[in-house]
Amino acid sequence: ALGLSDFNSLYTKAAQNPLFDLLETGKISNEGFYDEIRAHFETQLDNCTLEAAWNSILTGIPKGRIVLIHQLKTKKRTFLLSNTNAIHVAAFERMIDREMGLDHYRSAFEKVHYSNEIGIKKPDPKTFLALCEWHHLEPERTLFIVASKTFTTQETMANAEAARTWLVQKLGDPNCTQKHFVALSTHAEKVQAFGISAKN
Repeated sequence: ALGLSDFNSLYTKAAQNPLFDLLETGKISNEGFYDEIRAHFETQLDNCTLEAAWNSILTGIPKGRIVLIHQLKTKKRTFLLSNTNAIHVAAFERMIDREMGLDHYRSAFEKVHYSNEIGIKKPDPKTFLALCEWHHLEPERTLFIVASKTFTTQETMANAEAARTWLVQKLGDPNCTQKHFVALSTHAEKVQAFGISAKN
């Protein structure tokens, strides 16, 4: 939209330049981010133009999903953990406020965690484990769902390994995966090798 060539070399949904990791963990300011974009593409576009382009990828959340989460919250503890950045948070929350009311959205969760505010992001296993520690989630009552068709997806398995380590440390039971993990996978052999019961 801005006529910047080769933007996909810098950012896609599947992979991104370390610049965006810095932005999503709050380690670079909005101004610093815009300066880096201008330097990379050798352009003089102003901040407002870059902000509008960057925010154009936001799509909002269907109201029905928030309604569902409110229903779940009556029985379960609910949290939001999102990889994002200060620029998107401001624009996204304005969008949500117009569409359903920001208080309605935020109240669906016990706590909203944005990566740029907590300084860590998915899929770093420390991110998930930090949330468990911050909110005193009880290992005895925690269930992890590992969703990987082949059970080989690198990021998914890194998260699963970290979760298993946390559970073993907390429960002192190396076989705890049989009770605290379920798998969504077509590769039963790898699922069982990880320690998840075939019944799960």
